[in-house]
Amino acid sequence: MKYIFNIIVCCLFTQFINAQQPDKVNIEQRSVMKLAAQCLKYSTVNFDSAKYFGSQAINLADKINYTSGKIIARCYLGIAYTRSGEIPKSLPLQFEGLKMAKDNNLPKEEALCQYTLGKSYLFLKDYNSAMRFFRDARNGLNNFGEDNEINSYNVAFADIELSIGRLFMISGKLDSALYFLKRVEKGNGEEFTDGVIKIFLGQAYFLDGQRALGLTYLTKVAKAKPHIQHDYTIAWACSILAGCYKEINQTDSAIYYAKIGLSAAQKINFKDRLLHINQLLADLYEKIDLEESHNYLKKAVELNEELFGSDKIFQLQKAVAEQQQQIQEAEKKRLAYESNIKQYSLILGIAVILTIALLLYRNNRQKQKANSVLQDQKDKVESTLSQLKSTQAQLIQSEKLASLGELTAGIAHEIQNPLNFVNNFSELSNELIKEMKEEFKKGDTEEGFAIADDIEQNLEKINHHGKRASDIVKGMLEHSRTSTGQKEPTDINALCDEYLRLAYHGMKAKDKGFNATMETHFDSNLPKVDIIPQDIGRVLLNLINNAFYAVNDRSKKGEKGYQPTVSITTQLTADTQLLIAIKDNGSGIPDAIKDKIFQPFFTTKPTGQGTGLGLSLSYDIVKAHGGGLKVETKENDSTVFTILLPIH
Repeated sequence: MKYIFNIIVCCLFTQFINAQQPDKVNIEQRSVMKLAAQCLKYSTVNFDSAKYFGSQAINLADKINYTSGKIIARCYLGIAYTRSGEIPKSLPLQFEGLKMAKDNNLPKEEALCQYTLGKSYLFLKDYNSAMRFFRDARNGLNNFGEDNEINSYNVAFADIELSIGRLFMISGKLDSALYFLKRVEKGNGEEFTDGVIKIFLGQAYFLDGQRALGLTYLTKVAKAKPHIQHDYTIAWACSILAGCYKEINQTDSAIYYAKIGLSAAQKINFKDRLLHINQLLADLYEKIDLEESHNYLKKAVELNEELFGSDKIFQLQKAVAEQQQQIQEAEKKRLAYESNIKQYSLILGIAVILTIALLLYRNNRQKQKANSVLQDQKDKVESTLSQLKSTQAQLIQSEKLASLGELTAGIAHEIQNPLNFVNNFSELSNELIKEMKEEFKKGDTEEGFAIADDIEQNLEKINHHGKRASDIVKGMLEHSRTSTGQKEPTDINALCDEYLRLAYHGMKAKDKGFNATMETHFDSNLPKVDIIPQDIGRVLLNLINNAFYAVNDRSKKGEKGYQPTVSITTQLTADTQLLIAIKDNGSGIPDAIKDKIFQPFFTTKPTGQGTGLGLSLSYDIVKAHGGGLKVETKENDSTVFTILLPIH
C-alpha cells in the first residue's frame, strides 16, 4: 500500500503543480518535484535515501522560494518519517506544510497535507483524527471535480474513500465500511490499486459474516504473481488472511499465510506488519510450540518498543503539544487581527454613516424641490392620459359601431329576399281570393276549387320564406349578442361562410356598384373548435371587409381584365393547428407599412373611413385564443391574412 500511496501522490500533486503554470515552471522547480518524488519512492525501502532526497527537496524549495515545492517536500519527508516510526519528526513537518498551504491559499496542496496527515494518524491508531483529515481531503478534492485532473484525481479520491472505509471497519461500522469500499471497487479502474481494494473489502466481508466471500478476495491477492502484487500488498493481504483463518480455527492455513506475509514484510522492513504478524504467530504457536511462540513474541515486543516505546510516546506528546501551542498562538493572532479589523471597520462605518447622512440630508432637500416640480408634471400627464383613454374608448366604440353597421347591412340584405317572396305571394293570393269569390258567385265551383289550390300553394311558400327569414334573424341575433367570454365547440366552416355572405351584402349595401367573386375552399373533415364565436366572428368580418375594400379599390382603377376575387380556405396544418386563410387579389400592402398594420390607430383608409383599430383588435382576439395572426402580401398582386388556432 505504500507503493500505491507513492504512485497516487506523485501522479496527483506533481500533475497539479505542473498544470498550474506550465509555461513558468522552471528547471529548479522541476528538480524540487523530482527530489520529492525520490523521497517518497525510497520511503518504503531505504529511509536514509528517503531522508536525503526529502531534505534536498526542502532545501532547494526554500532556496528558490517555491511555495508548492516547500509544502510537497515536507509532506513527503513527513510520510518517510512516519513509515520509519519517527512520528515526532513526521507530524511537525506535515503541519508546517498544512499551515503554508492555508496561508498561501493553495487548496490542492492543502488537500495533500490533509491526506498525508490522515495516513500518519492512521499509523498511530488515532482513528478520530485520521477520519477528520481524510474527510477534509475528500471535501477538498470534491471542489475540483473529475474534469480538472482525470486519472490522478480518481485514484487519489478512491484511496481516500478506501481509508475512510477502513476506519469504519475498525470502529465496527461494517455497513458504512462496505458502502465506501464497494464504491471504490466499482469506480476504480487502476490495476495497481486493485489488490488493495480486494484486501480490505475481503476483510470487511469476513467480519460481516460473509466469510467465504471474504476469504476468496484475500486469497486472490495473497496468491497473486510477484510482478502483479507488490511485497507491501502481499504482506498486508497475508497478515489479514492469517488472522481470518485463526478466527475460524484453521491453524495450519493461518501459519502458512502468516509466514508468507512475514517474508514479504521482511524484504521491505515493513515494521507495522512485522509487529502484527509476529504477534499473530506467537498466538498461533502458543498451543503447538512454546519455544517458537516465545521467539515470535520476543520479536513483537522489540518491534513494539521500537515503534511505540516510552521515548517515542514522549517525543510524540511533545511534538503534538508544540503543534497545539502553535495553533493556539496562530488563533490568538487571528483573533487579534479580527479584533483590529472590527475596530477599523467600526470607525470606517461611522465615517461612512455620517457621510451618507449628510448626502441624504442634501438629497432630501433637493428631492423636495424636485417632487414639487414632478407633482405638477404628474398632474398634467394624468390629465393627458385621462383624455387619451377617453379618446381611445370612443375610437374603439366607433370601430364596434362600424362593424355593427356593416353587419346590419348584411343582415338586411340577407332577409330581403325571403321578405320579397312573402310580399309577392301574399299580393298574388289576395288577387286569387277575389277571383275565387267571383267564380263561386257564377256557380263554377270547379274553377273556384282550382283557384283555392293555388292559394294553398302560395300560403305554403309564404310560410316557407317566413320561416327562412326567421332563421336568418335568429342566427344573426345569436352572433351579435354580447360575448360571454365562454368558449364553445364551433363549426368554423359554417362561421366563415356566414360572415363571408354578411360582409359581401354589407359591402353591396354601401356601394351598389360593388361586385366580387367569392371562393371557398373548406376542409370538410375539420373538427369543431373551442372558441368564442362572437369574437372570432368579429375577426373574420374585419378581415373579409378589408379584403372586399381592397379588391373594390383596385377595381375602380379600371385595370383591363381585372376580376376582383376574395377566397377563404380552411385546413388542418401538419402540427394539428386550424388554419383560416383570407386571400384577396387587391393592390397588396407596401413593404414600408407592412410592419405597422397591427399597430393600434394605424390605417391606410381615407379620414373618416377607418379607426385603425380593426387589425389591432383582431390580433389581440386571436392571441387571447392561443393562436396567431400573420400577413403575407405582394404589392399590386395579392394579400393573405392567416389565422392559426390551436385544436385542444
